[in-house]
Amino acid sequence: MTSASSVRRRWVPSAWHLVLLPVALLMAAPLLWMVLTSLSTLEETRRFPPGLPSSPHWSNYATAWNDSPLGHWLLNSAIAAYYYLRVMVYMYMREPVPGAPVAVPMKSSMVNVALIIAAVAVALLGIFPTKALQLAATALP
Repeated sequence: MTSASSVRRRWVPSAWHLVLLPVALLMAAPLLWMVLTSLSTLEETRRFPPGLPSSPHWSNYATAWNDSPLGHWLLNSAIAAYYYLRVMVYMYMREPVPGAPVAVPMKSSMVNVALIIAAVAVALLGIFPTKALQLAATALP
């Protein structure tokens, strides 16, 4: 006799799989392009139309490691990830202290206005970055 929890259901693809699989492949395309570009020579990365590398140049990774402070950057990223992940653990993955006040989200029209303004500003900066970049360039000495 088998219990209900031990019975394995047969996986049946749904219509969502037809949508999500192409989206997942589309999202993986920049990663694949980055890896292919990293294995190309400088001349191959600058040709148009772009294409596949003639042969993989694995030495590009050693060159990048030796010619730039990549080790420092990786160490900095590891320290930052450790710090921010600890913050997330303390905020969301720990049991609250008994008797601690419960945070209540603000229900104010001013908060909604601020969120809408911020969302519109982010969208405009993403769609029309030229003006912001020009302002940033004029701020440089």
